[in-house]
Amino acid sequence: MAKIGGACVAATLFGLLVLASMVKLGFDAGGGHDYAMALRKSILYFEAQRSGVLPPNQRVSWKASSGLFDGKANGPVTHTFAGCTCTYTNLRLLPGCSAGSHLGGTGAHGAATILLGLLALASIANLCFWPGTDHDYGMALRKSILYFEAQRSGVLPPNQRVSWRANSGLFDGNASGVDLVGGYYDAGDNVKFGLPMAFTVTMMSWGILEYGKQMAAAGELRNAMDAVKWGTDYFIKAHPEPDVLYGEVGDGDSDLSCWERPEDMTTSRQAFRVDPQHPGSDLAADTAAAMAAASIVFRGTYPDYANLLLVHSKQLFEFADKYRGKYDASITVARKY
Repeated sequence: MAKIGGACVAATLFGLLVLASMVKLGFDAGGGHDYAMALRKSILYFEAQRSGVLPPNQRVSWKASSGLFDGKANGPVTHTFAGCTCTYTNLRLLPGCSAGSHLGGTGAHGAATILLGLLALASIANLCFWPGTDHDYGMALRKSILYFEAQRSGVLPPNQRVSWRANSGLFDGNASGVDLVGGYYDAGDNVKFGLPMAFTVTMMSWGILEYGKQMAAAGELRNAMDAVKWGTDYFIKAHPEPDVLYGEVGDGDSDLSCWERPEDMTTSRQAFRVDPQHPGSDLAADTAAAMAAASIVFRGTYPDYANLLLVHSKQLFEFADKYRGKYDASITVARKY
């Protein structure tokens, strides 16, 4: 078995979220698909990847203890935070860590950094973490969510907090005869990529489900839910037929060659889609997971909207399963990104 890598971890974790969503939402297990078994084996994968002294309840019997001297050459590191002493080696917390722990992390980039930071900030109230006097985690959480408002495309709402942004991308989809106004720009460019947008909405939704109380205490739950809905409103538009999903608006090459505000953009706004003749199972399944997770978020407050999201989610999952293929083989302009 190959060593686990960052992309592999992300793909496996995302698969877990998809499977957990389907089990929780009661997806039809007919047609030879045993989602509970798939979920079990997905979790079992991580037991096979364990390093260190394996526990008595280890289910992967062919694995044994390994990496027992990892970090010894560096020696343990001890830090004290607000009277809490924590010892760790290579970011792995050791048993010597007392009630208030220092949470170690690793680097990432792009929207993934914002999402991971958002989830970490929302979970601080649940962790034995003692904030210093110079750290305002509530403000950090607010600004993390505010990032997504700055990335909004379309007609901005009256409660838009990023005042220097204005309406943009108002003709997206016109050339294809479909309304694709809305959604999120990818990063510093003005392209709307469906795959990272769907992943973002999935993670934000699960962040709300896991840490909604903490977000509410910080006064950010409403803003976080609005951020999810901004994405799912766009996905509804991008899925005009059961077996059709628009996965990109804009051209990355021309966009990156012309540095301009989205309000002023003059680059191509061509829309690209997947369908039975040009499948994109990864894109469709990713979007299905986003809408399924979001349907749980809105179940208690907007049940009709939650039901609509679930309809789209099931259709997209069936589309992804029936017409299999990689989306960047159909939307080739996305391949390099």
